[in-house]
Amino acid sequence: MGDIQYWQDTLTSEIESIRSILSSVPNISDDFERTGAIEKAEKQLRSAAGNKRSFKMEVRILDQSARQTYETELANHEQNLTELTNDLKALRAETSRDQLFVGANSDAEARESMQDDGDAILNEASKLQGLTSESLGNTKSMIADSKMIGMQTIE
Repeated sequence: MGDIQYWQDTLTSEIESIRSILSSVPNISDDFERTGAIEKAEKQLRSAAGNKRSFKMEVRILDQSARQTYETELANHEQNLTELTNDLKALRAETSRDQLFVGANSDAEARESMQDDGDAILNEASKLQGLTSESLGNTKSMIADSKMIGMQTIE
C-alpha cells in the first residue's frame, strides 16, 4: 500500500508543478526564457507520464475494493495530464506564432517595405536559378566529355 501512495503523491506533485510552470509562461516576455519554461514543462510531463504508468501498475495489483478508489484517482490524473498536454501544445503554438510575426507592421510604409523585400527575394532566387542553370550546363558538358573519353578508351 505504501508504494501506491508514493506514486500517487509523486504524480500529484508533478501535476501541480507542471500547472505552475504553464501558468507562469504567459507572463514571461523573453522568448528564450519562455521556450525554456515550455521545454521544462514538457520534460516534467514526460516524467509524469512515466509515473502514471507506475501508478497504474500498482493499481492493478490491489484487491478489488481498493482498486476502485485508486482507479478513480488514476482517471483524474489521466484527465489532468491530457489537459496539461493540450495547454502545453497551445502555448507551444502561440510561442511559435509570436516568433513568426516578430517585428511585423501593418501600416502602408511597412507594406511597401515588405513588397521591396519580396522583390529582393525574387531577384535572389532568379540569380540562384541562373547559377543552377550554369552549373547544370557544366555538368552536361562534363558528362559529354566523359562519354567521349569512354568511347576513345573502347576503341
